[in-house]
Amino acid sequence: MRFREDFNSWERGVISGGRADKIPKEASPHATNAALLYVGATPLTAVPAKRLGCNIITAAAESGTPEILGLYHFRRRSGGAYTDFDLVVSDGGRFSKISSGAFAAADSGIASPFTSGTHYPSFETMNNLCFIANGQEAKKFDGSNIYNFGITTPDAPSVADSGAGGDPDGTYEFRLALYNSNTGHESSPSDSASVTVATNTITITTTAANVADNTSTHDNQITHVRIYARETTLSSTYFRLTDTSMTVNDGGAYASAHGGWAIDGGAHSWTFALTDAQMNNLTVKVPGLTENNPPPSGTIAIAEHLSRMFATDGVDLYYSGIGKPEAFDTTNDFERVGFDDGQRILGLRALSQNMLGIFKERSTYALVGTDANSWEVRVIDDTVGMVAQRSLFSAEGTAYWWSQFGPYAWTSGQSPKPLAYPEFSDKVAKDKLNMAKLDIIVGGPDVERQRILWAVPQVIDGAKQTRNTGIYSYNYRLGVWEGVWDPMDVSALGVLWDSDDAPFLNIGNYGGRVFRVWDGNQDGARTVSGGTTFTLEGTVTGSTNNTLTDSSATFDTADAGLDELAVYAISSDNRVQRRIISSNTGTALTVSSNWSVNPTTSYTYVIATPNFCWELVHTNVVSSPEGYKISQPFRRKRYKAAFITALCDTGNLTITLEYLLDNPGQVPTATTTVSAADTTLARFGTAKFDEAIFGEAKATPVRVRIGRSGRAFSMRVCNREPNTQMVLLNVGLQGSTLSDKG
Repeated sequence: MRFREDFNSWERGVISGGRADKIPKEASPHATNAALLYVGATPLTAVPAKRLGCNIITAAAESGTPEILGLYHFRRRSGGAYTDFDLVVSDGGRFSKISSGAFAAADSGIASPFTSGTHYPSFETMNNLCFIANGQEAKKFDGSNIYNFGITTPDAPSVADSGAGGDPDGTYEFRLALYNSNTGHESSPSDSASVTVATNTITITTTAANVADNTSTHDNQITHVRIYARETTLSSTYFRLTDTSMTVNDGGAYASAHGGWAIDGGAHSWTFALTDAQMNNLTVKVPGLTENNPPPSGTIAIAEHLSRMFATDGVDLYYSGIGKPEAFDTTNDFERVGFDDGQRILGLRALSQNMLGIFKERSTYALVGTDANSWEVRVIDDTVGMVAQRSLFSAEGTAYWWSQFGPYAWTSGQSPKPLAYPEFSDKVAKDKLNMAKLDIIVGGPDVERQRILWAVPQVIDGAKQTRNTGIYSYNYRLGVWEGVWDPMDVSALGVLWDSDDAPFLNIGNYGGRVFRVWDGNQDGARTVSGGTTFTLEGTVTGSTNNTLTDSSATFDTADAGLDELAVYAISSDNRVQRRIISSNTGTALTVSSNWSVNPTTSYTYVIATPNFCWELVHTNVVSSPEGYKISQPFRRKRYKAAFITALCDTGNLTITLEYLLDNPGQVPTATTTVSAADTTLARFGTAKFDEAIFGEAKATPVRVRIGRSGRAFSMRVCNREPNTQMVLLNVGLQGSTLSDKG
């Protein structure tokens, strides 16, 4: 009995959590470096493609080749114009911007404002400023300079009877506050200083250090000092002084627009000579004693919500004044969230206008409501928490994060739901992930292409990795997994905008470089520079335990060269070893871990190239005489031929087929490589790969002889050619059943 099994759509994505012989044919049990392209909705159709590459943005590494910890796009308005900043924080403490493909200090006066070490940054934009907190420091950036997040309360001034006659008569108390005219933020007032006089003027003095935010030697955000006063028998309230009956003895002039005296870098002194009537005419009251404090010490996460800045030190939830992101009353304005339950708060994310998500280590909460007098903290899930601070992000109104049970999604008005179970459950198991390093997982959205990515520390060949070595890709438009990507080891993910104002997810790596995801064909390698064409594939001419040599190669050695990029060594029977390059010369690569088997001269290699592989379900289906598809798990069959229809961008495609006969596992029974020279040339845009021309492009099927017998069969379709894009449109299997004796 002859049969034919066709595969035309894979809209169910990757289902690796079940047996390869039990999942539907519209799914794949295993895929690497694949992306599903949405074709149509009636019926729902999707086809797999070799993902696009990760184009190098910064050829030269950040100073000191540090681990990149955070990437953030900040857009600042100046009048009617906007300036974009692609900001980078690294573990050497540096704070940089990417300008014309190179790193530059974001603040030219201080290249390293942060403490060295693995302190993950939390970013937020509010009031035209970029705010950053990492558990060690809390900072803000205005496009030119980095300053402290908030202003530290100054010490009380020194006050004394001047000995000169005047109108003041009684006991007077004074407080100072510091003001930043560029942001409009004022500190909380100092403690009071008191003096009693009998018709004498009063001298008010303060040191230069006290009118600067001197918690950092690099912080000079203070522009003015404000003075508040009261006469104890006239009022219980302090009011802000103006220049009326105030004489400057030392220091800057009074600025009515800013309600204070300009600082000039030195000590300040004034003579106070107000009458009781003038005191009674003052109108601006002093801020509350703790009303304008900086965010709490040790702030690890921040989020804008309801025109307030919310912050957590891992214990409590603090909130600023409305429209005042730097004004925290840390004494009074905070909420307890499962207080002292043995869990830290790791992340905050606004879910809707009236809901702020609060993510603890083993539970999830929400702040529900819009007013501080009536909102309340509610438990959303007392068993599902968050294990990785940088795994939390949002896309199209849904929050995504990595819990102790794997990836989760939460849309306001719904309960959090797991994304890995059951389809991708095997990939979050302890034999696939280093459970001791889940806190380094980082995620991000690719909104234009409607997928989300998490970089994770895998277990590879039994070894627990301490870096994020793989990426799990989830297509949220289709609601399915796309498999595992492995462009390079990923230390950070963040959305940055390109020169056409299009958002792209970017990778920060462990060697201080940044790469744009879904851009170009290669994973971080240059193909040409300065008229020199670089080698990305070839034949091995020699190797040692941790090197690979091609004596005829021209490897890129400029800038950071091929550091931290991937190389694949491929045996003659298509066994693949993947390693990370630690350094290279023009003809030799040194890899970060030893080869399992040293490559011989029969090996080929490719560098920084997506190793695309798409596996079919393990099928035992045959056709009945009536044309029905019937499962025949015990009947032997002769699998004669495969038919493959694909599109590529060059018109020539080399496809490797791995056969899995009676073996729904990971080890192929046999492999073959075919050249599909008549695959149709199709157009692929670097950003619009999923808008390739499907309609009029003719794709000629390629027939491959299988010639294998067994009870069930599967096949992997692979391509690892540099500078080649590929879309798999159709696969067909042809065969016939054998007699019971066959």
